[in-house]
Amino acid sequence: WCTRYICLDKEEAIKRAEKAQKNHRGNQVGWMQSFLSSATKEPPRQINGGAIVKEEDAATAQIALDTDEVSLGLYTSNIMVWDSDLKRAHKKAQGIKKLIQSVGFIAKEETFNAFEAWKSMMPGDMTSNIRALPVVSSNFSHVVPLSAIWSGMIENAHAGEITGVSVPHVICSTQDGTPFFLNLNPRDVGHTIILGPTGAGKTTLLNLLELQFLKYPESQVIVLDKGRSARLPTMAVGGRYYEPGTNGVSFQPLQNLETILEKTWAIEWIESLIEIQGGRVTPGMSSAITDAIERMSNIPEKKRTITTFCQSVNYLDPDSKQSILRETLRPYQLGGKYGSIFDADCTSIELNTRYLTLEMEYLMQMGEACVAPAISYIFHFIERMFSGRLTLLVLDEAWLFLRHPIFREKIEEWLKTLRKKNVFVVFATQDVSDAVNSSLCSTLIQQCHTKIFLADPEAQTPAMANAYSTFGLSESEIDALSHSIMKRDYLYTSTLGSRLFQLDLEEITLAFIGTPDHDLLDSLASEHPDDPSYEYAADILDAKGFAYAHYLKNTFATV
Repeated sequence: WCTRYICLDKEEAIKRAEKAQKNHRGNQVGWMQSFLSSATKEPPRQINGGAIVKEEDAATAQIALDTDEVSLGLYTSNIMVWDSDLKRAHKKAQGIKKLIQSVGFIAKEETFNAFEAWKSMMPGDMTSNIRALPVVSSNFSHVVPLSAIWSGMIENAHAGEITGVSVPHVICSTQDGTPFFLNLNPRDVGHTIILGPTGAGKTTLLNLLELQFLKYPESQVIVLDKGRSARLPTMAVGGRYYEPGTNGVSFQPLQNLETILEKTWAIEWIESLIEIQGGRVTPGMSSAITDAIERMSNIPEKKRTITTFCQSVNYLDPDSKQSILRETLRPYQLGGKYGSIFDADCTSIELNTRYLTLEMEYLMQMGEACVAPAISYIFHFIERMFSGRLTLLVLDEAWLFLRHPIFREKIEEWLKTLRKKNVFVVFATQDVSDAVNSSLCSTLIQQCHTKIFLADPEAQTPAMANAYSTFGLSESEIDALSHSIMKRDYLYTSTLGSRLFQLDLEEITLAFIGTPDHDLLDSLASEHPDDPSYEYAADILDAKGFAYAHYLKNTFATV
């Protein structure tokens, strides 16, 4: 649809208005009436009232032109349709013609003038398809299309400032065939919440967002996963995947004691272990812990273990004269219930990667005495990656974290502070009611400027409609959500606008972000244990039957 308006200068516009007045004045009386009136010296009996009105309009236009209230121009409006089949193209044209005529405008399908009309749609063409009758600018303003369907931000300026690449995060499709440029950050805040029912396409969307984020140079992705959903894309691009709480994944919480902040965190972490075990931290105990941490800061990192701490701390209970501190911490020492997790001489999680996934489901099923200190340490550990690089931090199945007080406190802190470190925090949950009833609900709504909703056939039921309205959806948006197709449609809303979009993924893309084949991944991992140079992508495609997988051999750089 092309609208062209060729502005006339003031002098030319006034001349045309005067000429129009003369023409309409001459059309007020027919030539026969004019002849009889001249012969009989009597006024004409029949006068064209329409011509009188048009003359008055032309006079009014001339006054408006004289006083610079309006300008005059040559207006053309053309709509071009196309199709691979001529009959279908004609059918489209007729449909548009009927729609235009239904609102009172006249539309004509071009035939002999079709080429001239097409040329007039080209930018800069001011000579083709010139219409004789000019239009005042006020009338032009009434018909010019000043609005269009919102298509998102075609340029991600914030990402461009940080990485030098300002392309949109993901380019999606829509039902009307126009692209939608999906960016999680309306401006410089990329915190996002993704809500929807089970089986609506959450995992596919998250995995796509994670992989596409790597297009930005030096960017990084951190996923706190549940259900091993991100395992496939993580391994496919050579990232690091860990399952804390299982064999082979252990922590050294007291490893870094070089700064005052690290020492303070270590002291508070030890004190939290005592409280978890039912003890009470006294001033004397706190002083002994501080002294022990200070001494440990002077020994090699490998020796900064829980066992070493228990050997270094000098504290006896004033009443029993027993070393109750060592006994309290015994479950976290080697040989204790959680010693294999917390009493290692190094943390087995590598941070030197652009794609880090921690599968949290197994850990969260362990006892509170293990979960709380593990969560605290993991959060503290990954915060080292928040160095100002563009970072995507994904919390999959966020209800798992929102229910835990340590998680809630840290998440609330992150939402308020990580923007300054260029971290986009993404919450995803399949339990909308849990998010609404969470004590963090108001914080999530306030801090997460972007919200993506999955298709939900139950969206218009009273309970769900109320939940969605809490997150800012209007009645029409809830209606659209209820009529959307699961695993195909997604509703994006932000401070900039809202749009229903689709991913339209090809099979090769789904091979990396769809439902993972854990048996295949287990087999590949067992064949190449602890081999950071091994590239999973080509073998994954080979296993899924993609004949051109050999093109990917030796082309991936480990992230």
